[in-house]
Amino acid sequence: MKKTFIPLAIILLTFTYTSCDSLLEVDADNVINENVFSTTEQIETALNGAYFNFTGTASALDGGELLGGDFSIIASLLAYTQPFEILWDITDGGDYLNFLQKDQINTNPRVNNNWLRAYETINLVNNILANIDNVTDANVRNRIQGEALAIRGILYFEMVRLWAPQYAASTLNSEAIPIRTEPVNSLEDIGTVTRASVAQVYERLEMDLNDAAELLRPFGRNGTDLSEGACLAYLARVAMQKNDFSGAIDFSTQVINSGSYTLETDYRNVFNNPNNSSEDIFAIQQNASSNTGNRNTATGITTFYSGLINTGFGTLGMTRSFLTDAFGEIRNSPKFTNDDVRGIIDFEVDSSSVVNDVTTAFHANPNRPGLVTTSKYISTDHVLPVIRLAEMYLIRAEASFELNFPAINADAIADINRTRTRAGLTAYTASDFPIADALFESIVTEKNRELFYEGQLLHDLKRRRANLDSDEFMVGNDLNPLEDRFILPIPQSETDASGID
Repeated sequence: MKKTFIPLAIILLTFTYTSCDSLLEVDADNVINENVFSTTEQIETALNGAYFNFTGTASALDGGELLGGDFSIIASLLAYTQPFEILWDITDGGDYLNFLQKDQINTNPRVNNNWLRAYETINLVNNILANIDNVTDANVRNRIQGEALAIRGILYFEMVRLWAPQYAASTLNSEAIPIRTEPVNSLEDIGTVTRASVAQVYERLEMDLNDAAELLRPFGRNGTDLSEGACLAYLARVAMQKNDFSGAIDFSTQVINSGSYTLETDYRNVFNNPNNSSEDIFAIQQNASSNTGNRNTATGITTFYSGLINTGFGTLGMTRSFLTDAFGEIRNSPKFTNDDVRGIIDFEVDSSSVVNDVTTAFHANPNRPGLVTTSKYISTDHVLPVIRLAEMYLIRAEASFELNFPAINADAIADINRTRTRAGLTAYTASDFPIADALFESIVTEKNRELFYEGQLLHDLKRRRANLDSDEFMVGNDLNPLEDRFILPIPQSETDASGID
């Protein structure tokens, strides 16, 4: 007999809410009481709590950093190998070593904590949606409903990419992850849970994101919260993950043409800002007292990537040769050239350096002499970009190339030139590409450079491999990204209780 889905439900009975400056714990008895979601103020508080979890704000009660850490870190480590591409220090990041070794174990705390926090957040969102009619003002109701649906849709997308096979004709009926759209507030609500198929999860998340985009349309950019633009940008990612190139062009073009976002003219202004940059479609807001983690909590992307003594452990280490790969031996090197500002390394950074001292894309790692690390995430009180306009141009470039292959597509060239010239490189012309394959290689390289260590490479390798079935798209020199070793396991705690695996 299949056991009840206890861990997923019981842990979701206790939610961590956040208001502007403080946390409010609501125990199981209160959550079961429908009055917890009976007023607009209470539902707004619940939505703040959903954002708190969704963005991975550090909390000893929860664990798992979701968008603020592990969704990006885990995907990046799975996409590279040690020691040729990454030299990962297990002293402060031992839980991550399994991902780098492609040795997935279902007792790994990172697997467990992110799974639980994601479903905790989904259940909180489901409670909000079940009680949305208690918000009497129609405009406020639409905004809250739209943001809640967006959170759920994005979480299902991030989870299906990590915990399930790549979307393809051969995997549509493959088991993926459980879908929850109704609140779980008591043992009676649990029932028997099974894993939905890959196709069903994508259908659910696309429905959520499309509905959210429509509800949020009147609110424009919507400040620092999720907006129509964020939903459309994620739908562009979803379409690319499905190798739906027409859809990818449609959604990315809507974001580009919205006028809500513009590329920063100087690449150095894209990261480490106290507020959203002009090209941030969605970014995680941080300050000194509320962030995704620091050296004290040992959580969050800054902690593991930053080499600055006062902000990070410098767990991530790379050699300069990996970044340039002058001999062409490292498969997924960004191959930065000397005139690309995205590849400049500050070798003067030392143990006395602070955040404002770093103005380059990479810096020497004082924690690990001889190695360098990325400068994209060096401050725990600055925003963390999650999805930005530059990616929309690069998605559209690749999708345009695919739809027009084998022609040399002028629109694709124009789109990659937007990020290329911003980085200080000479603009491409059609004459630079004697064959279509050369244009494709340039698009792939440009995307790797622009989005380096933003957590997208693994997913790109998977979808390209599924689309083209080419050994060109491998992790390291010999690993097929479609193998099971690149899929996270269902946590052991979940398997023991529910029987799903």
